[in-house]
Amino acid sequence: DLELVGDFEWSGLIIVRGKIKMTGTGNKLSGAVLAEGVDVNTGGSIGGDATILYSKCAIENAMFAAATPSPVSRGWSQIY
Repeated sequence: DLELVGDFEWSGLIIVRGKIKMTGTGNKLSGAVLAEGVDVNTGGSIGGDATILYSKCAIENAMFAAATPSPVSRGWSQIY
């Protein structure tokens, strides 16, 4: 579960396996939010002046930063 009470800013991807609840003022999310338990139609889960903006660039930056390098195995070859 994720509960945001106010004055929270995030740029990237948020994945919540439970419920999400936003109250208070100043919650600003840029990127994407994926949650199992949220009801945006009744306003029961998201209140206050929460701002959620979809941003493909923020998601790509988060995914690029999360990528871990892995060693590449190559055989030796002469190139001359």
